[in-house]
Amino acid sequence: ALRERQIHQPPPSRLRAESSDENQNVEEQGSISELVHAAVARCDLDCRKEMLGSVVLCGGLSLTRGVPERLGHELTKMVPSAFKVKVTAATSVERRFSSWIGGSILASLGSFQQLWLSKEEYDDIGPTLAEKRFNC
Repeated sequence: ALRERQIHQPPPSRLRAESSDENQNVEEQGSISELVHAAVARCDLDCRKEMLGSVVLCGGLSLTRGVPERLGHELTKMVPSAFKVKVTAATSVERRFSSWIGGSILASLGSFQQLWLSKEEYDDIGPTLAEKRFNC
């Protein structure tokens, strides 16, 4: 148990991103900085510098003390010195609820509503409906 005002720095293995692929474990995914670097590397050359200068950290892990600074430091070591890395994180309240806020905005868009599956449709057709509609 942590006492009040005690700082806990998670080991590097705890700062690994969760795997979205069931066939890959967390260790195979790489660190968050490696994932960000790989994502930026897949982009056009002319926008990489701008992307690295505007990394926005959100979600539960971003609430861990020191994570934004650590991500910035690790990314800076991975890219050419001409690239200025800037990692920003909103207030803790915004970071905590950013996924919900984004989902609520997306759900309110008229263009997104055509993608919804009703319970009745799902009950009638089953999981294959989602696979067909979303090309999974």
